[in-house]
Amino acid sequence: MTDLKAALLLCHVRSSRLATTLSLLKQFGIQRVYVSVDGPRNNLDKQNQLLIFQIIETMSRNFQQFEVRAHSKNLGIGVAVISALDWFFGQEERGVIIEDDLEFNLDFLRFAEEGLNRFKDNSEVWMISGSRLIPKSHENAGLKGRTLAANYPIIWGWASWSSRWKEMLNGILNPPIPKSALPKSVKYFWLKGHQRVRKGIVDTWDIPLAASMRFLEKETIIPPVNLVSNMGFDEFASNEMYQGFPLGLEIFDLPLVKNQPTKENVNWWSASSFQKELNVVNSILEEEVFNISRRHIFLKVYAPLLDFFFWFIKRPVSLAERLKGARSAS
Repeated sequence: MTDLKAALLLCHVRSSRLATTLSLLKQFGIQRVYVSVDGPRNNLDKQNQLLIFQIIETMSRNFQQFEVRAHSKNLGIGVAVISALDWFFGQEERGVIIEDDLEFNLDFLRFAEEGLNRFKDNSEVWMISGSRLIPKSHENAGLKGRTLAANYPIIWGWASWSSRWKEMLNGILNPPIPKSALPKSVKYFWLKGHQRVRKGIVDTWDIPLAASMRFLEKETIIPPVNLVSNMGFDEFASNEMYQGFPLGLEIFDLPLVKNQPTKENVNWWSASSFQKELNVVNSILEEEVFNISRRHIFLKVYAPLLDFFFWFIKRPVSLAERLKGARSAS
């Protein structure tokens, strides 16, 4: 019987995968489900959200505890996710977090469960991820089939603890000091990204978290094979609607240990020292996922001017102020 009992679902307008997600959670043995639905932006969103609430009404009875928090106004990605995580980890010591554009298998939940157990007392590990964002061209003999670690959040299906979420939130709101040994392109990329989110120029939450984890050298545990796929290139996508790496990755089953007939109590990282390749994995993510290059060395020169014009035209509200308003309204 699983000792992973709680899950948070982050929803907005997608309903096509919700029933499957809830069925997998039930099958695995999740007992407590929390659903956070960001508010609609328009009437079309309201219509799409009706399907979400219909599925919730039908399937909520399958769980011992099922809580829904639906916002009447649209909070935007950054505030919606942060406030949902605050809500969830305010009631649960640990759990798994799944967005509405993800597909996953039961092995993701198995891996998350074992990771939460194994690293519960390791303060350097901030999250267990189900996504392996390593291109096939980099899956060489040194990485292939091994559990890995990275100093970056990989939030397409992840699990964590309430104590680590408090640290994450502090890092999102208060930028840590980067180590001088970091390449300038990496350092400036994340410093500027963190600043833009705090000022409200960019609406997200994962950029400052990535900066914080990179600067503080906190870790995400990455599975030996990909267990989660982001299908967010449909008509509901916030950005471009195309399927390219790392979207739409194939999902695999966790490998069995030799002569081990089942997945029960399998230690998927027993044969590897995943921290050995930490810097290699960081470099792969910086190159292939975040697209950091030498041009970002010049961010200190041109970014302030671009940000000034954006601020002058849009007059964005800071992340801290928007969070304050959402908390007072809830």
